[in-house]
Amino acid sequence: MINKLYDVIVKVFEKTNQQFPFKREEISESDPLTKFGIDSLYFVMIMLEIESTFHINLNVEGFTSCKTVGDIISIIENSK
Repeated sequence: MINKLYDVIVKVFEKTNQQFPFKREEISESDPLTKFGIDSLYFVMIMLEIESTFHINLNVEGFTSCKTVGDIISIIENSK
């Protein structure tokens, strides 16, 4: 799941003509999202891309409470 989430994040960065500054192997579920410099705009874009990629509807309040990569993975898994 972390690989697919990584792909989603990279895709969002590419849409804004930015390069995600981390390699896949540098990301773990315990990493705080602040490590990646994801601001509120990126956060919303990531949420929308996750919904599109995984064909799920996310609760905005639940999603915005995510603090780590693992939190996002849990929300995705619990939304299926």
